[in-house]
Amino acid sequence: MKSFINKLKKIQLEINEIKAQKIFQILDSFKNLSIFPKKSGYLIELFIKDTEFDKELKDQINKYFKSFVVFNIKKKDWIHQNKIDDKGIESNLFFISQGLKNKKGNKKFNLKIPANLAFGTGNHESTFLAIKAIEYLTKSKKFNSALDLGCGSGILSFILKKILMTRIISTDIDEEVKKCFFDNLKSNNLNNIHFIKADGFRNKELFKKKFDLIVSNMLCNFQKKLIKDYYLRLKKNGQLLISGILNIQENEILMICSKFNLILKKKFIIQNWVSLVFIKKGN
Repeated sequence: MKSFINKLKKIQLEINEIKAQKIFQILDSFKNLSIFPKKSGYLIELFIKDTEFDKELKDQINKYFKSFVVFNIKKKDWIHQNKIDDKGIESNLFFISQGLKNKKGNKKFNLKIPANLAFGTGNHESTFLAIKAIEYLTKSKKFNSALDLGCGSGILSFILKKILMTRIISTDIDEEVKKCFFDNLKSNNLNNIHFIKADGFRNKELFKKKFDLIVSNMLCNFQKKLIKDYYLRLKKNGQLLISGILNIQENEILMICSKFNLILKKKFIIQNWVSLVFIKKGN
């Protein structure tokens, strides 16, 4: 059976580096958002349903952008296309693919993460940086409790589970993400990962919990709002991994973290993206 996705639009926008910070704040509410650094600024792609491209959204785009291009995404056999594209990626410990070619790498662990509406297949720089950072963190330290905040597809949760072999808590607010998460959990034969539907830390199950490790791969403005909560929910000497940050946003994150005694331990960089590892000092 062929799987078709239609009635989607791709909106392509370009911004210069001077306006980037303000524009990113405006666009952070969009779930299906891609950012591509360029020499003179950034190319942004939004994927939305045809019904969402209404007058209010058009007015908002016209207000902040002088020009934009809208593409109608045609019917396509996505399963066939994904199979062609499914070359897989490799980190130090993992071979990660969509599992469409039954191909396995020569790494210690294999993961299957199909492309779907939930962010996180390992191909984006921010996800790959987070994977590298987790491998670095877990190489010399055992974490007994870990939280993946804004887990998306579950890829970072699954990586933590395979390495640490301890109970992982994963959170996301999106109901569609929840279904993708459990589909991926099942296809990778994993268990003892507890999913909580939550907006940030807003769930009674999280109120009194503290963690040795918190990982989060989300865009900068979400991260900024959560830094105080990260500090409060980390145990003493607990560690925090923040990904999804562009290099022009790094200093702002560092400044906020320093106010809460979160000390930078390690930085990972690919092109214009950074992942930051912090350690909590004090109680």
